[in-house]
Amino acid sequence: MRAIEKLVLALTVLTVAAASSGCATWDEMNRSEKGVAAGATGGAVVGGVLGGPLGAAIGAGVGGYAGHHEAKN
Repeated sequence: MRAIEKLVLALTVLTVAAASSGCATWDEMNRSEKGVAAGATGGAVVGGVLGGPLGAAIGAGVGGYAGHHEAKN
């Protein structure tokens, strides 16, 4: 396994763990916070598939921003 593959695997495991722990507080979040969480998660997954680790980071940022602003409407 190449170093980049190990890094992507480690980041994926950490992301899943963080998302799982975040589910415990889902009911306490307001609409905007839920939009950020959902947008960032979706953006990171799509960005990771299309652009690797850098794409995941960019996708999470863009998805979180979009989710925040869409949830406000």
